[in-house]
Amino acid sequence: LVVSVWKFDPDKKEQFRNPGKDILFWSGICVIIIQLGVSAIPLGIDGNWGVFLVTASAIILCLLTGCQNQWRREKWACRMIEPGKKRTYIMTRGNGAQHAIFIECDGCGLNLEDLCTGFDNLDSPAISKTTRFSMVALGSLWVVLLITSSALTDQSWFLIAVGGIGMLQNIFVAGWSRKPEALGLPLKYTTVIGSPKVSAAIIEVERAFPKVGRALVGTFFPGGLFPSEEE
Repeated sequence: LVVSVWKFDPDKKEQFRNPGKDILFWSGICVIIIQLGVSAIPLGIDGNWGVFLVTASAIILCLLTGCQNQWRREKWACRMIEPGKKRTYIMTRGNGAQHAIFIECDGCGLNLEDLCTGFDNLDSPAISKTTRFSMVALGSLWVVLLITSSALTDQSWFLIAVGGIGMLQNIFVAGWSRKPEALGLPLKYTTVIGSPKVSAAIIEVERAFPKVGRALVGTFFPGGLFPSEEE
């Protein structure tokens, strides 16, 4: 079992709930430029502006759909840790997992319990009228765009190439590992405690961080520890 210890970085409070700009962010901009360049080939060669128009319109609609403030309110539906208060969180996949993440919150950070639990229908953020009207308008525009793109018959391979580039970028984004800062959770690495034997790792965690190791016992040892291990 390997237990890594992290804490919210008090020097980066302005980054809480604000995803950073990493390689995935900039890759999106690069892919947009490449897609526009590919779609402009028929325009430059034969004067066919249909592919470029559909590509540019789709990019604009994607950006408008993703920049709604409603998504930010739903994604960060959690409380902030108030100054002077301390909280500790342990994240693991459960019994049999090889890793556990211990996060300390000393007067700053996000309430990870709220963030992991999510919100039910009663506590969900209200959908603003602006978002409702925007989604109706964007949905209508998407339908118009699909109808328009289906009518393209000349040099449609360029449109397929543009879509293929976008799918490859999606695969890249889905599989790429990211730092906590890029996800809006600026964490500072503290230390790591590990052992081939789970009970030994939990004992070492308890020695370094009282009550934390005991909190892991119920997850990894539902029946409890042996008396010798308890001592």
